[in-house]
Amino acid sequence: MNIRPKTLITAGVLLVAIASCGGDDSGSKSSGDQPAGVTLEGKKLVDSTGKKSVQVNAVDNSFTPQYLTVSAGTVVTFRNDGHNEHNLIPANDGAFKPALQADFQPKTDVKITFAKPGDYPYYCSLHATTTVGMIGGIRVVK
Repeated sequence: MNIRPKTLITAGVLLVAIASCGGDDSGSKSSGDQPAGVTLEGKKLVDSTGKKSVQVNAVDNSFTPQYLTVSAGTVVTFRNDGHNEHNLIPANDGAFKPALQADFQPKTDVKITFAKPGDYPYYCSLHATTTVGMIGGIRVVK
């Protein structure tokens, strides 16, 4: 088998390029251990602090209100008021228990108590990505 030097060089360059793509993700997290790009910074937050419970409506392809500030211990009721099936997925794995499609059918509620201060961005994976589309977030303060 006769392999030309140019072919070997091309193969070597490709291997180096592929290997460099698998490095660690030490630069991919932003403050608060949130995925890069998922943040509530700069978002207009509806102040619902001091309330024991609040409601967020899922209406077709949006959450209303989209972004809230609540006090620690507030119960947030997510109500599917739309015609479509939805789900409620934390943008940060493990931030809260997701509400799957079977649990969030039209005219159903999902209640989540946010006990710890922090930012909790979420999305509907049927109608969005973590940063575009049907997205929202809860900022919990003491």
